[in-house]
Amino acid sequence: MSTDTVIYCNEQGGTLVFSGLPPYVLSTLDGLYAANAYERTTVRAEGQQGESVIGGRFAPRELKLALTVVGESRARLRELCENAAAILSPAMSGRLTMDTPLGRRSLRVWPDSTPALSLKTDCCAGLTLTLTAYEPLFVEESERRVEMAAYRGGFVFPLELKDGWVFGERLRSRLTAVRNPGQTPAALRAVFEADGTVRDPFLLLVGTNERLTLRRDLVRGDRLEIESGSARRRVRLTRGGEQTNVMGQLDPESAFPLLPPGSSLVLCGAEEGADNLRVDLFFSPEFSV
Repeated sequence: MSTDTVIYCNEQGGTLVFSGLPPYVLSTLDGLYAANAYERTTVRAEGQQGESVIGGRFAPRELKLALTVVGESRARLRELCENAAAILSPAMSGRLTMDTPLGRRSLRVWPDSTPALSLKTDCCAGLTLTLTAYEPLFVEESERRVEMAAYRGGFVFPLELKDGWVFGERLRSRLTAVRNPGQTPAALRAVFEADGTVRDPFLLLVGTNERLTLRRDLVRGDRLEIESGSARRRVRLTRGGEQTNVMGQLDPESAFPLLPPGSSLVLCGAEEGADNLRVDLFFSPEFSV
């Protein structure tokens, strides 16, 4: 798959494939690699010369999509156009997935309106649509996963059975180096699974000393999931198949860590029972191209 083949998938799983072949022939997708403006937030104190930068964000990315819809008959053309209009509904966001010069990437977009259709022949129609990426950076097609405090198998081949043989052991270090190859800090999704009683589990980003602590005991079989994205912060506990929002049980001094570009040290642990924890970290690096 290349930029000549683009897959659009909306929130409900509706999928369209745009390529050089019918039925949805990709004519243009402008704005995909355009320079992405960065908007800075500044303040100025009384008597200050100039301004101080206190933050910033990438501006939304606008894409212009043009397709040629080809059907074997007028009835088939109508069916294809109705299908495209339903999947490209502005009531739902979607993801564009394609191969870029630096690897396969995906971009979350929102259609600005319903598609504009123009009939060319009885079996051919033009479709145009503007898409806006309010989260304008590309991400990899799937999350990256880092195992912490995992089990290491004790099998060595050729396999020879001996007295006192160990099937496996838990890695003792819960301090893990994680590399974010992206261009911006990445949101983390941490999944804690308890194999026994755990008191006050925490996640610490060593370089920035940002620490998130849940003031609650976990028991065997509990699953705690933490998401640190600015717009999607969640802390959910699953116990006995029932999911509960436990955001209110965070330590008041907790911070939601973001993984900065480059290498970082991440520590997972607990006040008591840390050896009963298994932790997986997930994140999606963000790229401008």
